[in-house]
Amino acid sequence: MNTFFLRVVLSLLAVHLAVPSSSSAVQASKASNNIFQSDSISQLSSKFMKTLNYDSNGSDDSRAQTVLTFDDCGQDGDAVTIESFEVDPNPPEPGQKLTIRASGTVHQLIQEGAYADVVVKLGSYIKLIQKRFDICEELSKANATLQCPIEPGHYEIVQEVSLPKEIPHAKYKVEARAFTQDDDDMACADVVLDFLKS
Repeated sequence: MNTFFLRVVLSLLAVHLAVPSSSSAVQASKASNNIFQSDSISQLSSKFMKTLNYDSNGSDDSRAQTVLTFDDCGQDGDAVTIESFEVDPNPPEPGQKLTIRASGTVHQLIQEGAYADVVVKLGSYIKLIQKRFDICEELSKANATLQCPIEPGHYEIVQEVSLPKEIPHAKYKVEARAFTQDDDDMACADVVLDFLKS
């Protein structure tokens, strides 16, 4: 179970930094406009809520409810803005590959010393994982094509994560807070994963 969460958390960190992995399915490119939500960057607040809903057969079955919620909790002026975040399939299926598509803008140079604090909770209160990641070190370990320093620009990524076959039916919350080498806010995301009985 911990391996699953670390993979999801690292994928979320990749979203914050627009980090491509070694997979051929991953694409990173600079562009002047966000092709997913072109108006979101111009909004006064960088906060948005992307809620993905699941209804297995179009009915009002009580099991058909939100299974993944993504909240960009960043502030105006953060070094990184997350502009879109989507997963496929929706809902995520245990034992299958999960494709994460995201885009974002890096507003200032990200250098050695940038880090992220990640907490994974069962429900809202029970901490399963609490860890600090050195972002540049993780990029280096992953042999990613994007390495520190990370230049300002717009990036899009597609990344696959293999989900384990056995995932306990529960709600998990991932809180990720990233900071620059100078301890300034870089990015912020809260993700709720709700694996329900089918």
